[in-house]
Amino acid sequence: MAGWHGWTVLIAAVAMGGCTMGRMQGFDALAASSGFEALPLTGLPLSDKGGFRLGPASGTVEWRTGSDAIGWGPDGFGLPADQVRVGQVARFGVYAFDLDGGVMPGRLEARCRYGRTETRNRLFAFDIAAAGRPLRLQCVYRQDGRDAGVLQLAAMPPRNGLAEPRQGMIRFAGHALLLRSEHGMEDVGGQTESPMGYRLTTPDGRIVAVVETNGLRSRRLLLSRDPALRPAAIAAALSLALFHDPGDTD
Repeated sequence: MAGWHGWTVLIAAVAMGGCTMGRMQGFDALAASSGFEALPLTGLPLSDKGGFRLGPASGTVEWRTGSDAIGWGPDGFGLPADQVRVGQVARFGVYAFDLDGGVMPGRLEARCRYGRTETRNRLFAFDIAAAGRPLRLQCVYRQDGRDAGVLQLAAMPPRNGLAEPRQGMIRFAGHALLLRSEHGMEDVGGQTESPMGYRLTTPDGRIVAVVETNGLRSRRLLLSRDPALRPAAIAAALSLALFHDPGDTD
């Protein structure tokens, strides 16, 4: 599912006579474990900036997105990225957030940026888009006004199916955690094109946080109860939960 990751993945529940929101595979099983604390992210703004809550803590976030394109397409109104049919299109953006009190020591501040490109062409009467420069996300952090760490995430070549998994690392306050996107949906076979969430582990494979990114104004987070790793886990999980993934192609 290409496009803004803030969109929810919906499953037609024919037997129920309606639709339900897709859930990340394995999240509920981990939530039942005593080794994790559930910490909901709620009240996300529908506009490009506003406040939110992470459990008992409060924060603010602001997003700015952009696009550019070069190539050929029909003359008309709208952004070049929406008009070009043969050429190259770039999607990029920045976002910033802060978090105060209640879930980790001190005040957390983050500045993030991301970007990717795609190549467009036509085959007979069909528009074709292929990933160009892979998606990359970078974040830097401050804690109580002091530099605290950096996060890097990148799209990787697909292994099975259409999904381009995202992998990366955060280094925060002397700790390193590995980041990996999850594309499985509960009770549904196959993989979604956009991530359903992320799993954060120590270098030796111990899970310290899981974030389900599917939702409109809320996200579900699970955090390890290990106090030493908690600040790094919160910084990374919140960065990924607030990331508007543009997908690999439009």
